Amino acid sequence: MDDRQYTRDEIDLNLQTSQKWLERGVLAIFNFQTRDEQAAEETQVRNRVGFSGSDARLGTYYAKWLMSGKHLSGRHLLLARKIMRKYSGQLTRIANGSLVNPFYCNLTRRDSMIFTDTAVASLKTRLQLALDVVAAEEGISLKMGSSRYDEKNIIFQMNAGTVNGDGTVNTREREDFKHYAPVRYGLKAEALDKEFMFRGQYFTIYGCKPRNRKFPILAKGSEGIMYKFRPVDVKSSLTDETLFTT
Repeated sequence: MDDRQYTRDEIDLNLQTSQKWLERGVLAIFNFQTRDEQAAEETQVRNRVGFSGSDARLGTYYAKWLMSGKHLSGRHLLLARKIMRKYSGQLTRIANGSLVNPFYCNLTRRDSMIFTDTAVASLKTRLQLALDVVAAEEGISLKMGSSRYDEKNIIFQMNAGTVNGDGTVNTREREDFKHYAPVRYGLKAEALDKEFMFRGQYFTIYGCKPRNRKFPILAKGSEGIMYKFRPVDVKSSLTDETLFTT
C-alpha cells in the first residue's frame, strides 16, 4: 500500500490541474456531511468537517451530479475548483489518513436505516474508494456498476478488468468492439482508441454496446464524458480510411 504523505500545496495543485482529483475531492468532502445534511443539502452540525454552511447546497448538488455518473464541465468546473480550494486542508488529512469519516459506521448501525437514493449513492461512492485501493494493489481495474435496490436490500454490480501496459483497461465494451466492429459496423478492431472529430469536438473510440442497435459505438469526449454514436457518423468522421472494412 502507498504510504506517501501529501502536503497541502500538492493537494492544492492537484485540485486545480486534475479533474479526477477535483471530483473525488468533492465526493470526499460530501461524505463527511451527515446523512441528514446530505438529504437536506445544508450543514446542520458544526463539526469542522464536510462543507461549510455557505457551500453545502452547491457542494451537495455537485456531489450528487457526480454520483449519477456525470462529470463537471464549463462554469461549474471552474466554480467547483474555486470552492474546493477552501477544503485542501481537510483533503490533505483525508489523503494522509489522519481524518477518518465519523459517519461511516452509522450507515450500518442505525436500526432505522433504509436504503434511500442518497444512502445508496453514498454507499456506492464509499465502495468505489475501497475498490480503488484493492485495484491499485493488484494492478487491475475495479469499478462499481449499476444497482437495484429497495428499502431493505441492494444488489450492486461490479466490473473488473486487467490493465494493459499503456494503462488501458480491458473492459467488456472494448472486447465487444474488437469482435463486433468488423462484422457489424464496417470498422476494423484497430479503430479502437482512434480519435475523430464530430461537430467540432474531438472524441476517442472506447468500445461498443452491441445491444444498442441505433447508437452502438462508445466514444469519450475530451472532457472524459462517454457518448454514443451511430456507426455511419463515426465512419464519416474518421480520416483514416484504412480503418474501414468496407
